Amino acid sequence: MRRTLQFRHTVGVARVAGLAIVLGLSTALPAAKSETLEPNEPAARKIEFSPDIEQKLARFFEEAITAKRAELAKRLTADIADVQEVTGLDAEKAKALQGPANAALDHFMADWSVNYPRCFRKNLEAQISSIIDRLLQNPASNIEAAGFVENVLEDEAAWKEGLQRILAPAQAAIWNKTAEERLQAKLSAINAALDGPSQSALGIYEHMTHSLGEHLKAALELPPAMADQLDILAKSTAQDCLKRTREVNVKSLLALDEDDRRMALRRGGMDFRLRTEDREAMERIWNTGLAKTLSPEDLKRWRDFNADRRARHMQVYTGILISEMDRRVALTAQQRQLLEPLAFRLLERAPLLGNPDIFSSDQYRRVIEAATIANRAELDAILDPAQVDRWEHCRQEESVKMNSVDDEAQSTPDRRAADLNEPPPAPEEVENRLAEIFEKKEKPTREAAVAELTLRAEDAARCAMLPQETVRRLQTGAKAAVEIALASWKDDLEENIRGVVGGGLPGDVNANIKRLSAESRVADNPTFNYFAKSSSIIWRWDHVVDTTLTPAQRALWQKELDARARYRDEAISRCVLALFEMTVMLTSDQRARLEPLVTEVIKEYGDDFSASIPVVATGTSRSAWYLSSYKLMPIAALSENDRQAILTEAENEIWTKSAESVRCNRLWPNLQHQHEKSLKSK
Repeated sequence: MRRTLQFRHTVGVARVAGLAIVLGLSTALPAAKSETLEPNEPAARKIEFSPDIEQKLARFFEEAITAKRAELAKRLTADIADVQEVTGLDAEKAKALQGPANAALDHFMADWSVNYPRCFRKNLEAQISSIIDRLLQNPASNIEAAGFVENVLEDEAAWKEGLQRILAPAQAAIWNKTAEERLQAKLSAINAALDGPSQSALGIYEHMTHSLGEHLKAALELPPAMADQLDILAKSTAQDCLKRTREVNVKSLLALDEDDRRMALRRGGMDFRLRTEDREAMERIWNTGLAKTLSPEDLKRWRDFNADRRARHMQVYTGILISEMDRRVALTAQQRQLLEPLAFRLLERAPLLGNPDIFSSDQYRRVIEAATIANRAELDAILDPAQVDRWEHCRQEESVKMNSVDDEAQSTPDRRAADLNEPPPAPEEVENRLAEIFEKKEKPTREAAVAELTLRAEDAARCAMLPQETVRRLQTGAKAAVEIALASWKDDLEENIRGVVGGGLPGDVNANIKRLSAESRVADNPTFNYFAKSSSIIWRWDHVVDTTLTPAQRALWQKELDARARYRDEAISRCVLALFEMTVMLTSDQRARLEPLVTEVIKEYGDDFSASIPVVATGTSRSAWYLSSYKLMPIAALSENDRQAILTEAENEIWTKSAESVRCNRLWPNLQHQHEKSLKSK
């Protein structure tokens, strides 16, 4: 018997905040999507973790399976009562249905207990320990959010046989008629609700497949007749993809309880975003159609073109990885050159990189994570001991960031209401809580600032070959600069926090204190790193450098700083152009002419992009701006004359009408104004 389990990631359910938020930040489940597991699917590589994590997983799976069985047993009891009510079945025969129901449950759970852990393992390759710790706090309440939505009795032979055996023919006819009428009513409501989103999704899918066709036409310069066939293929591929995602939505919505389904339909609880397997299916359909449409020669040219593009994209990722680690470790020009082949190998070995043709904030995180799989021997051959230690520290830091969850962000309305209804704490309690907040904010702020200036001191020592005594003076001056700047920072912090806590209604005190406490626990709170690079510290540090290093030493260090900035700007420029080619296909000559122009824009406005774009795009400072929704801002910043001199008229029109162009051009004037204003104030 073939049975499909629908995997539903329920975003927005309060009781699953721990799992939903953590998995949303990691590489686990596609956001708000369904994943289909077939029981007879060939066994893939078993994903295993450390013994400690395996022990936690075993405990969680055991408790989750127990909780799932208990939950479904209640639902089956309700199903039996439903049959009894609809058919007028007597109590004794209704009790007899419990046997087939239990058999159905046993058979279902035999598959569920295998497939649930397999699917769960598939989606957890990194940062697993803290996720499991959160899950263990309440396995029973997490299984709905983390697990399967199912109609246990729908396809179970034991249940169907039991109904046929126990119900009289007239009762069976009544039940079958009622069940069919209910199913059709559900399908009617679901399909009516899906019609609008389906059309919107079809437009998105057609845009994606049309882009595939346009890229292919541009790359191979196909004749009009062949181009028309590709347009037909693009539309049919999009329609097949829509059929697939619509079926997933229908199955997921059918499996919900009546109240949950009505709420989902009322709130638009359907999702047509493409999962990984949907994209793979789209690619298979497209490639199958291409094999029937293109000649063998054209098909080979297209495959060669894609291979060349993928190789360029891997080089883009290599540059990003090195430039990001350069920012954290401070590499020399020679080290960057030696690291390039290693970085390329790390990216090839990284299990989570996925498709190199897809650029996103998730891919950025995966690129950084690729650095963490380097072994000590590989790093020792290129880096000095201090740099290796910093590399290892970055690995730990990235893990903390991925696992950090802001408790306040998970607060439910009920909890916030409870905070407001609580009586305000006594003045002594307020002072104690404020002292804790000050301490929690001060410590990471000091540590971030000292780490930043210590890294600069190490960099100067490495590049200018400074004597040990000079290095000690730089390090001492760095700590002094931090402490002097921190004194005024603490005064401002206390004034601001007391104003926040004391403002508003009396009931706000509890909520404000809890929010401030939560902020001080977030591992990558931008306040900490902002202070480390603020002008109040940097001008003091510059004074230390000026009074400690000789002009020759400063010149040697500045040469390396300039080379590092140039490497990073060029790496980001290549990334931007790779992303631009998702909209406009470029020739090698066009790429060569655009790259220096884009690099110059990044050199001029890169700091403005880093400061503003991630926050505008995502509300946080975690994402790299060049992988955000404003990733093509440097293209928008180019002059119209430069674009027209390099792109054809048709290519310029494609760019101008693209969503990326419209989005970036809305923000660009404001960024340009802020940049000019900043220059005037210096």
